[in-house]
Amino acid sequence: MTAHAFNTGWKVRPKSNLFNEMTGMGGSYKEVRLPHDAMIELDRDPHAPSGASSGYYPDVIVEYKKEFDVPTSWIDKSITLLFEGIYSRARVYVNGAFVANRPNGYSEIQINLNPYLKYGETNIIKVCAMAGDDSRWYSGAGIYRPATLYVDSLIHAIPNSERITTRELDEESATIEFCVRVENNSRSFERKRVMTKICNSAGEIVASHSSPITIEGNGEIEVRQRLYVDDPQLWSVENPSLYSLEYQIIEIDDTDGNRPLKDAVTKVAFGIRTLSLSPRKGLRINSQPIKLRGACVHHDNGILGAATFGRAEERRIEQLKAAGFNAIRSSHQPASRAMLDACDRLGMLVMDEAFDMWTSTKTERDYSLDMPQWWEKDIESMIAKDYNHPSVILYSIGNELAESGNNFGAIWGRKIAQKVRSLDSSRYVMSAVNTMVSVLANPEEDEAETGKGINGNMAALDGMLGDIATSESTSVMTEEGFDYMDVAGFNYAQGRYELDRTRFPQRVIVGSETYPSQIDDLWEKVENYSHVIGDFTWTGYDYLGEAGVGRVSYPDDTVPRYGIVSGFPWRYAWVGDLDITGMRRPMSFYREIIFGLRNEPYIAVISPEHYGVEGHRSPWSWSDSISSWTWSGYEGRKIQVEVYSDAPEVELMLNGVSLGKKSTGDTKKCLALFDIEYKPGLLEAYAIRNGNRAERYELRSAGKVSSIRIVADRIHLSHKDDELSFVSIELCDDNGTVITDNDCEVSVTVSGAGCLQALGSANPAIDERFDVGMCRTFRGRALAVVRPDSVESGIVTVTVASAGLLPAAVELEVVME
Repeated sequence: MTAHAFNTGWKVRPKSNLFNEMTGMGGSYKEVRLPHDAMIELDRDPHAPSGASSGYYPDVIVEYKKEFDVPTSWIDKSITLLFEGIYSRARVYVNGAFVANRPNGYSEIQINLNPYLKYGETNIIKVCAMAGDDSRWYSGAGIYRPATLYVDSLIHAIPNSERITTRELDEESATIEFCVRVENNSRSFERKRVMTKICNSAGEIVASHSSPITIEGNGEIEVRQRLYVDDPQLWSVENPSLYSLEYQIIEIDDTDGNRPLKDAVTKVAFGIRTLSLSPRKGLRINSQPIKLRGACVHHDNGILGAATFGRAEERRIEQLKAAGFNAIRSSHQPASRAMLDACDRLGMLVMDEAFDMWTSTKTERDYSLDMPQWWEKDIESMIAKDYNHPSVILYSIGNELAESGNNFGAIWGRKIAQKVRSLDSSRYVMSAVNTMVSVLANPEEDEAETGKGINGNMAALDGMLGDIATSESTSVMTEEGFDYMDVAGFNYAQGRYELDRTRFPQRVIVGSETYPSQIDDLWEKVENYSHVIGDFTWTGYDYLGEAGVGRVSYPDDTVPRYGIVSGFPWRYAWVGDLDITGMRRPMSFYREIIFGLRNEPYIAVISPEHYGVEGHRSPWSWSDSISSWTWSGYEGRKIQVEVYSDAPEVELMLNGVSLGKKSTGDTKKCLALFDIEYKPGLLEAYAIRNGNRAERYELRSAGKVSSIRIVADRIHLSHKDDELSFVSIELCDDNGTVITDNDCEVSVTVSGAGCLQALGSANPAIDERFDVGMCRTFRGRALAVVRPDSVESGIVTVTVASAGLLPAAVELEVVME
């Protein structure tokens, strides 16, 4: 099997009607490379139909076109095209012929192109997509994930049909079952051989097998092999050891591989590990107990929009793992291939989620309109993508479904769960249930008028959610739905953890979605209850859309809050341990302490602008604090300081003078509050253990802006996997301290063998585009993303400038591979 990236040479334009196109009035195309988000390039609109849900981005209908030459030698080949994701309601045409469609924007589309190609000629492929009022968050639009063209012999393995399963495992050996579907597109009876080998992480062959196969003309078979690996290296979060299975189809008598190959070598990465689950012992991987320190994540990549770049997905997983998480929930759609690859390599567990709705509508034009006809194909697409990834341990078949509290929903859920198990019995099946949605009738119906929807109703009923969750009605209405699941996923219903231990003693629970501010209480329950296997906070990473869900608002704010969301120009949810650029926010360090992963204290300071004024917090909000001791103009005024620590007591010092000691936990576990007078200088916090100073953390006040500091996370780039370099931009004083209270405009230019893919800051409420090469810093920082050119190698120079400061530059090297 030969796979070719199919990402260059595309053009895009707004989709016009047939009559305009016939008369040449369809508009001009612009050249793009995949992955491409057609929505993120548009100006936002305060009156956009999707409003705060999309971050005030407008509806989009686009058309892509690509011309490509098909040589005559391909007549005797099998040609398959794979789109990893098109958002949404995709329609694909080849040389004017309709060849495929897919309503679900998160499902893969695999197309046999042979009947539609013109050999020895230039061929044209067109893709149409639309997005608008079909999502409760920012969706993006267009061909936002990569595309691949497979060119195979007529007798070939069907692309993406490989299944690798650990059937037996002990300390001495592992039994690996390999299955692949092979088809014969010729008319003749054929005999071939499938040669397979398994290599360890060092590239050493540890097992091999050869299978003769016989296929009828225009037929298909499943090849099944068992291979035995001695002394297996087990995949785990701490040691994510991966194997590579390599196979090829050869002539029947070519056991030495000397004759021309019928198929190129195909490599599939996989891991060897076991899963077990019980209420008494919880979740175990390779017989070792593990609690899931989970983060919910949406699919967008911040200032890159929805475009799914491999390096961007990898960077998110790196940062989440560094912040203490060991699991993610892809909410509320299947994760990308690139993200799963990164989770495999880095040791991050995955709860992959199929749907945000079934048959009950959450927005005007969402997937519920197509779900009854398409759900089986979409489940098949998700399982095919996930099967060989050791990181995937849970399949969630839905999120906060209105059907979860009635009998008809149970019928649907049982069908979907059965379908999942028929395709993959090696993982656990669950659903993320919001008990308010299950019990209360039609919680979404007033969204158009009030702007509430699910989130708004949850905020309005916050004080009652616990009562709803633990009510007898909830127990009765959700019992059947949980009974056909392996794991009961509860969104914001931790009151059931203790209740279900006795009411449903065979039930295993996961906190599939929880409020970030409650992690201290939540994690204590996770640790104390064996039947509760983990907690997934909303969210690990900030995201586009659901604007202002995590905002702290004050009476004098100029931008209103409509129910739970905020008005224009708010764009980000402003909820997440990491902000949209990947910087850790204070809640991330607090969580790390609660997880027991950090002994060093941490200082966060609430803006003195609102000292003494009670801000409005949604259930998803953290305090309005940052880790900074630079507050020009507030000298001599009161300011509140938060100190996070696992020590029973902390001491705060300012410029060498003790401001006293306070116990942690008086108002919240691992938290001490100090109300002090702001004076520039050095602020220190000490953990006090057994009466003595122990770990220390400090903040220093910054002086005047004197320089721009830029740091690229990757200096060397290759065209393989379309690597990116994330370039952090910081405004610093003479000592290198970041200046958080004096933001300014910065411009970024990229020359040489690369281009500027995006530029922006973490400011959740500013109306700037990400593709214009200029932005305003936020709390002293911004982020630029650089992409190599499609064909050139050489040096890329990134230059950052701002008025009154010397420009700063960094050089990157792009190489061909």
